Amino acid sequence: MGEGDGKVYLLLCFHNHQPVGNFEEVMEEAAEKAYIPFLRVLAGYPEIKVTLHYSGHLLTWLLKKKEEFSALLYRLVERGQVEILGGGVYEPVLPVIPERDRVGQLEKMAEKIRSLFGRKPRGIWLAERVWEPSLPLTLRKAGVEYLPLDDYHFLLAGASGDELDGYFITEYNGHVVKVFPGLELLRYTIPFRDPGETIDYLRTLRRPGRKAPAAVFADDGEKFGIWPGTYSHVYEGGWLKRFFDKIVEEKEWLRTSTFASYVDRFPPRGRIYLPSASYPEMGEWTLPPKKAEVFGTILRERREGRLGEMKDLVSGGNFRAFFRKYEESNQMHKRMLIVSEMVNRALPSAGEAERDLMVDSLYRAQANDPFWHGVFGGLYLPHLRDAFYRNLLRAEKTASRILKKGKEKWIEILRGDLNRDGEEEVIIRSGKVVLLLHPSDGGTVSEFSLLERGFNALNVLTRRREGYHSRLFSAGGGNPEREAVSIHDTLQVKEGVDPSAVVFDRFVLRSFRDLFFEEGTVAADLTGRGREPLFVNEGRCPVPSCMMSGEKGAVRMSYSVTVGGETLEIEKVVIMEGKREEARFRVRVLRLGPGEKPLVYVNRWHLNFLSPRDEKRVFVAYPVDAEGFFLEEEKILSGIEGLGVRDGWQGFTFVIEPSLPVDAVVKPVHTVSLSESGLEKVYQGSEVDFLLPLPEEKKQLEVEFRVVTQEA
Repeated sequence: MGEGDGKVYLLLCFHNHQPVGNFEEVMEEAAEKAYIPFLRVLAGYPEIKVTLHYSGHLLTWLLKKKEEFSALLYRLVERGQVEILGGGVYEPVLPVIPERDRVGQLEKMAEKIRSLFGRKPRGIWLAERVWEPSLPLTLRKAGVEYLPLDDYHFLLAGASGDELDGYFITEYNGHVVKVFPGLELLRYTIPFRDPGETIDYLRTLRRPGRKAPAAVFADDGEKFGIWPGTYSHVYEGGWLKRFFDKIVEEKEWLRTSTFASYVDRFPPRGRIYLPSASYPEMGEWTLPPKKAEVFGTILRERREGRLGEMKDLVSGGNFRAFFRKYEESNQMHKRMLIVSEMVNRALPSAGEAERDLMVDSLYRAQANDPFWHGVFGGLYLPHLRDAFYRNLLRAEKTASRILKKGKEKWIEILRGDLNRDGEEEVIIRSGKVVLLLHPSDGGTVSEFSLLERGFNALNVLTRRREGYHSRLFSAGGGNPEREAVSIHDTLQVKEGVDPSAVVFDRFVLRSFRDLFFEEGTVAADLTGRGREPLFVNEGRCPVPSCMMSGEKGAVRMSYSVTVGGETLEIEKVVIMEGKREEARFRVRVLRLGPGEKPLVYVNRWHLNFLSPRDEKRVFVAYPVDAEGFFLEEEKILSGIEGLGVRDGWQGFTFVIEPSLPVDAVVKPVHTVSLSESGLEKVYQGSEVDFLLPLPEEKKQLEVEFRVVTQEA
């Protein structure tokens, strides 16, 4: 292994990724504006060696859809100009999925690359650079030799910036991997500053006693064409060609290299033990809003060099904190863990086709994008959450069929602390429907999944305060199409977004929730931002009892509350049969003393069928509005006998039928969230309130909501 040749080495690593479930038009734009133009330019510079990573979903799509991309990539790999990195095949955050799935995802991607390019990858890209100290054990099991992280990881471990000009050894109980520090300085200069600035920095690495110093750039390929303003800057403005030209001009002392070539030629700088960390911005995004604002200010001061020696020890939150910050993310994660265990139990009895379908669907559901939110939409994008449930339910359906030995009609009830919050949850599951109930939240339901259709009808996101919302009031700035700037430094505001659009919910937006309002409350009072209820069943703790009888399962929950000075007992029963896509939700409200005043009981649901203004997806009210209205519309309905969503794309209608005529209010749920192109208003679903009066003289109220599907 060489000791140095007097050259400075620039290791360029470009990570390219699109989420599982992303829109076809987004993939097309990314290919035409970033992935293909980049390879075109690179092909003209055979002296420039780079390392590329494409997540498995994206690589499959590009090779299938884009002939020019395929031809260019194969050519560049064949002539030794490009090294291909592996990784989790569908870009999971490795530390938060089970060990068997970590290794499986890495091995599946490695085999994919071997079959395409003739050799397995030696290194990987770690999704979102989320590192935990035990990862070397996983990586060595999967045959991984090295990976790039951020210099931030190394600085938090106590290394000095001057040391970070090569790779290091790290280990976990003797399991060794090599780690490269990607330089934050290069992440902010490439491609946003003049190429000469990067060259000037690289020249400073030529120091006495430092042999074969290396500077690592490891960041998103989407910065080269997809981020706002970068296509015109990088390609039309010629930034990338000027950058490569500059490198070639300095060939007497500057070389580019792949990770593999550098590792084979030069020894490590030493041994290091990295803490749990990601890139600095992730540490901001995981935090609660107020602390995120504070940490964001600290990061800006850090970048501006105002923290002195403290800058290398500033650390924010951990990726796992997203499961605390967003209940929906936590639910998805814990459901994934349950299904992963089901898949693992089903594998020994699975045929090859079943095994491939089941495992691939599970791995797709482990893609990181819908579990978190930062400068990209992530969790806030309903189509990504929908893709998660489609893949998860496909894996669950296949595993269930194997575990139930092909039996068509069955039902089971799972109970326990399923989402790891210290409270008991209940899943009622059949071959048709999966229900997730929360007895500790007043018997609400957060999942009504149609197993065969792969769809969760209750996939709605709660409106929460984010750290960036305070900046909405002072937002401004230039046109993103006119200048190339890092998306970490901008806050653009899309049309139709203003402070009045920002609404925050008091409680998680689950369904089958009980609310009580004062006498005289009518449907019109619940439109818009509505009126405050006298009582909401948030945080009540009924003790469930579960019953099984043949192909029928039931869960009974009851609790007592005080509303307006009087005590009420609320009994809720959820019943499901294994033979159809149907469940029944019963509520009985009983006055335990003499009625003191009239009340209005509201049963609230939240539905999400994705398309806010699509003629093929509309609400229909029976019998008053059979023609339907858009999902995004606000509507007051009187005396209805049922409310449905007619989904022409999926070919069915999802219907809620109350056992007596009721008045109802339907209104949209919008979030205002950050994306790479600015703050945007996103339709997350619709809120449905069913109103039932409880007169003073009436001792009890009983109603049943039958939820059923009908073929459209």
